Amino acid sequence: MFNKINSLFISLKKISNLITQATKFKIYAILLAFLDKVGINAIFRTINKKKLAILMFHGISKKNFSYSHKRLIPKKLFEEILKYLKKKNYIFITLSDWLKIVKRQINHNYIILTFDDGFKNIIENAYPIMLKYGAKGCFYVVSSLIGNYQLLLSDYLEVLVRNHNNSIFKFVFKNKEIIYPLNSEQQIRKAYGDIKVKLRNLPNKEKISHLKQFPFSNNISNFQKVPKDYLISNWEELSSLNKNILEIGCHTKTHPLLEMLNSEIELNEELYQSKLEIEKKIGYSIYHLCYPAGSYNKSVIQSAGKYGYRTGVTVEEGFNSINSDLFQLKRLKINNDFLMFKFKISGFYYFIKNIFQNLILKQK
Repeated sequence: MFNKINSLFISLKKISNLITQATKFKIYAILLAFLDKVGINAIFRTINKKKLAILMFHGISKKNFSYSHKRLIPKKLFEEILKYLKKKNYIFITLSDWLKIVKRQINHNYIILTFDDGFKNIIENAYPIMLKYGAKGCFYVVSSLIGNYQLLLSDYLEVLVRNHNNSIFKFVFKNKEIIYPLNSEQQIRKAYGDIKVKLRNLPNKEKISHLKQFPFSNNISNFQKVPKDYLISNWEELSSLNKNILEIGCHTKTHPLLEMLNSEIELNEELYQSKLEIEKKIGYSIYHLCYPAGSYNKSVIQSAGKYGYRTGVTVEEGFNSINSDLFQLKRLKINNDFLMFKFKISGFYYFIKNIFQNLILKQK
């Protein structure tokens, strides 16, 4: 049986190489629509009934956003997703609810919404829709950005480059000057994308040192053009949220790659001091942590437990069960493809993905 599937996989791969990208997308859309129509998602929803799905969002945009950012999804699509989950009898819970549920048997399709980074648009666009459909979840915030008119690093770099009044952008990386031309949209995206990757892979202290070369600090008052969807929430807005609907979680103090931190002092600052700051401002205890960019290791988990966290979510895709490690919870990445969302939430997407990964490994 495996040999037949393997032969089919090889044949499909050969055919795929002969088809244009546009045609591939059309075939992909038709195939997914057909599979959904014949009930494959209904079957897999039943198979995965006793599993927890944690959805991962970042920003929810009210309308078409001016800067192309894959983390943002339209408000209309967000409501369509919640309406679908409600119709399919998923039960919305918070992470705090899950801590109680893991102590007993799961008999339902539980769902938790999570939002990374602390964007203001979650409060303005997502929260009202959550109230409408009875949805629940966790809002992970970066404590140093709250109420300080600052942007997330990736957004800051984009805004910095786009506000640059010159046809070239100079960046000194490890004592070597790199020059980026800014004559087209493609070049602009390449510039801030490349700078972001280079900085992200540096230890935190080196990253901060490199940022000092830029003419403007990370403050929105320094720029003429800042997309509304990049704005971060303030403490008053966060305090207004019902914690039984959308509880606040910690996304560290400055959003570093936690694996890159070299000392317990840095971990204390990012995990514990940020937790204390959030608790002081919003008036209740914080138990839930989100690892920036999914960066964590055993040392990070040990520190998180020591500092009073009870859960940690990753960017690893998949479902969870009552036996899942509470500090390595998986999530489902949500993008602008509603049909793909239906295949992810049913579990069929991960079933097929595992088959293809095994076939590829077999080929090697």
